[in-house]
Amino acid sequence: MKPTSLFCGLTAAVLAGCAAQPREPQSAAPAPTEAASASSTDPSSPLSPAQKAARRESLELLQAGRYADLDTRMNAFQQAYRSRALDDLELLREFGAFARTDSLLQSNLDSWVQEYPNSYAAHLARGIYYFKCGVVTRGKKYISRTPVEQIRGMTVYLTQAREDLLASLALDAVPLISYHYLIVIGMEFGERDRNRDWLDKATALDPDSIVIRRPYMVSLETRWGGSLDAMQEFLDVSRQAGTSPDHLRMLAELIERERKWLHKKPAEAAASDTDDPS
Repeated sequence: MKPTSLFCGLTAAVLAGCAAQPREPQSAAPAPTEAASASSTDPSSPLSPAQKAARRESLELLQAGRYADLDTRMNAFQQAYRSRALDDLELLREFGAFARTDSLLQSNLDSWVQEYPNSYAAHLARGIYYFKCGVVTRGKKYISRTPVEQIRGMTVYLTQAREDLLASLALDAVPLISYHYLIVIGMEFGERDRNRDWLDKATALDPDSIVIRRPYMVSLETRWGGSLDAMQEFLDVSRQAGTSPDHLRMLAELIERERKWLHKKPAEAAASDTDDPS
């Protein structure tokens, strides 16, 4: 079988060999992965011109094969976060430069990892790239309307993403963005216990991180096997942990969004083709 651009260069034969399988969500839940990741940032604050320019600069370094400069640059962002000169949302956005599906970038990312095998930033960046390819391959329709080859393709990419993300955990003292993506991937695979472990490890490093708490709250939505009670309990736990008022507000907004979704008529929810219930 010939590879297609939809799978960013992977062949259908490779797709058929994937081991992990995504779960069947409760009800007719839509694809969660990109929605959960997008919702980890405050929707009211889009990228600024400066942030867009910073992403372009990172991407251009990758495309030009300037791996030494790129490695220094991206690990410097990570260091800035560790020293609290950069917050978790800003760090997530900087690494968002690699959330692309251009198949030509894969060889660049592979070369970066090969030249800097102990680089936290290199493994994280490639993990984010595979994650994005998985999201696009999966599509935005409900699981019942998604062709099995797309589900298999998503599984291959998310499995590859997780391998890089797991490798990255040992390469930095505060691998917060790695935990963010591991939680979102775990949500797709229905790994609730594992996600709780990622949450605990990440919040031990940064108790107020909305990059961690928000996607975890999304994973507690009813359509993913959670409940309003579970969401409210997590909000209460977050409050007791000293989460900032702004971040508590973001979490509370997700609970309100869930209430509105639950009040939809079942047929109306099942008819939706999008992955964002907001």
